[in-house]
Amino acid sequence: MTAAVQLDPYQVEPQQPGQQQGLTPEEDAALIALAAFLASVAAVRAVTLPGYLVDRLVALGLNRRAVRAAGKLTLEPALTGRTRWGSPLSRFGPQTMVRRMAAAEPMMRARYLLAAAMRITKAAADGAFTSGLAREQTYLDAHRRAGQRRAKVAREYDIVARGQTFLRWSAVMDKKTTADCAAMDGTIWSVDRPPMPPPGAVHPFCRCESVPVNTPSVAFADAA
Repeated sequence: MTAAVQLDPYQVEPQQPGQQQGLTPEEDAALIALAAFLASVAAVRAVTLPGYLVDRLVALGLNRRAVRAAGKLTLEPALTGRTRWGSPLSRFGPQTMVRRMAAAEPMMRARYLLAAAMRITKAAADGAFTSGLAREQTYLDAHRRAGQRRAKVAREYDIVARGQTFLRWSAVMDKKTTADCAAMDGTIWSVDRPPMPPPGAVHPFCRCESVPVNTPSVAFADAA
């Protein structure tokens, strides 16, 4: 297995594509708080995680040093669409897929931050904080690639959707196809009410595409 193919930056441990990490209600609430900060003006120039968020993650049982390290890593790469007004950009202008994806970026970054804090906490408990922190760079690189892919998918979606009324979900159907992607295959939707995430951005390994259609032949995704 190679990190470029198998590594999921949002999982605490490497897993097969499509597997999801179950979170407790407290962890879910922490994710929401993290995403709210990352979408704010305060996060535009921040280089460290605010103390109130560090305390909140420590209350989940995470190592304080690990949380601070994960926060610094998380704030290093710029978020897609981040401006001096903060993020998301979807507050301004038409709701293109590029803007919708920018609006989703803070939550994706929050998911990475929580997973990174968990991984570094585990390394610290094993007496390997330094090596764990060095290894986290691999996950950060995977997170960056995932963000770049989402941005690319959004740009491509807007190009495909231009001048169209309906699009169809097209999944590559083989043994690597996830259950979520297989379930969406063939679904048709109106271009002004796209599924989120769109084809190609369901997970870091998504191979789905949006295909133009002339007449809908199945129920819309947004009517399901």
